[in-house]
Order: sequence, then C-alpha cells, then structure tokens
Amino acid sequence: MTKIKAKHVQTITVIDPDTQLEVNVVIAKLDNGGMMGIDESFLSNTDEPVYTPFERGKQIDVSEL
Repeated sequence: MTKIKAKHVQTITVIDPDTQLEVNVVIAKLDNGGMMGIDESFLSNTDEPVYTPFERGKQIDVSEL
C-alpha cells in the first residue's frame, strides 16, 4: 500500500474543549495538497495507522512527523 507523505510544518498548543487541558498538535502538509493537525501524544503512543481525512482509506506516512 502506498502511503501519502507528510511533512512537519509546525507544532502548536491548543486547549482541548473537553478536558480544558493543553494539547500539542502537529500540523502536517500532505503530498496530496492538504494540511491537517494530529495530536502529538497520539503519534508518540500508538502504532495504529493514521489516515487522511481527504481521501477515504488512504494511510499517511507519519515517520517524518
């Protein structure tokens, strides 16, 4: 399966609306043209695949994030 490449743009801190706690979000530029944010702690604590919200079933290569 070919994965969509993702490049790190910036990491920002936002407030989670449910917990009211700070969360670091990685902003990534995808090779398909889109940009998206991913919870940094999710990336560091899981081996689960990450999928783009722009193309159903397309996995993102998060190795550079």
